[in-house]
Amino acid sequence: MDREERLARARAEVAAACKADGKPGFLARLLRGTWQVIAKVGRFLLELAGEAVFEVLVAVLAIGLFVGVIALVAWGFAVNPIATTVLVAGLAVFLVFGVLDLIGGRRPGRLGAILTGTGVFTVIWLGYVFAYL
Repeated sequence: MDREERLARARAEVAAACKADGKPGFLARLLRGTWQVIAKVGRFLLELAGEAVFEVLVAVLAIGLFVGVIALVAWGFAVNPIATTVLVAGLAVFLVFGVLDLIGGRRPGRLGAILTGTGVFTVIWLGYVFAYL
């Protein structure tokens, strides 16, 4: 079979697959539609897997930070209980001021931004920690 015969046979198969109005036949439409559905499902599963991996990374980071803070407080309390208690109380007051600043109203300047940012970060972080514990 030479090249011309193969080309003629391929053209005949393509013409048979297409209708007279130039639209692809049922089988061609079915195959194209099936492939599109498979591609959409694949993209969905890839996005779902990416979100799951990101969620696991965020959970590990939140829990790890929580464990690190607890370990530092335990070590500090073993070394110097008074200084650790004063530091934890000071941080708690700082965070309370940050949350109150966020809820009540903004303080002008850098201190208000630091208080608000620290309070928001802590609230979000504790939300993640309590969601995964």
